[in-house]
Amino acid sequence: MGWDTVVRRVWPWLLLWGWMGLIFYFSHQPAAALPDFGAVDLPVKKSAHFLAYLLLAIFARRALGHSGWALVWTAVYAVTDEIHQTFIPGRQGRVVDVLIDCAGGVTGLLAYHAICLRRRFRV
Repeated sequence: MGWDTVVRRVWPWLLLWGWMGLIFYFSHQPAAALPDFGAVDLPVKKSAHFLAYLLLAIFARRALGHSGWALVWTAVYAVTDEIHQTFIPGRQGRVVDVLIDCAGGVTGLLAYHAICLRRRFRV
C-alpha cells in the first residue's frame, strides 16, 4: 500500500474527528464566554449550528463512504452535543438545535451529491 493510499484513507477520518473536536470545543464554552451579536445574536448562532453540521455531514460522507451512515453519524453527534451542553454553565440542550443541525447535515449531503453529479456530467 502506497503513501497516497494511506493519505486517501486516513485524511477523511482526521478531518472528521478534527471537526468534531472543534464543535465540542465551542459547545464546551460557558454562556458567559460566548460573544453577544446584539439584535442578530440568534440568527448568527443558529446559522453557525447549521453550517457546522453541514460540513460535519460532508466530512462524515467522505470518511464513511455512504450518505445514509453520514446522516446517522451527524444526527447522533448533534444529539450528544446538545446533551453535552446541558452540563455547561448557562448552556442548554435544545431539540430545535438538533433539528437545525440535522437540516444542515441534509443540506450538506445534498450539496455534496450535486457537486459529484456535476463533475460526472460536465457539459
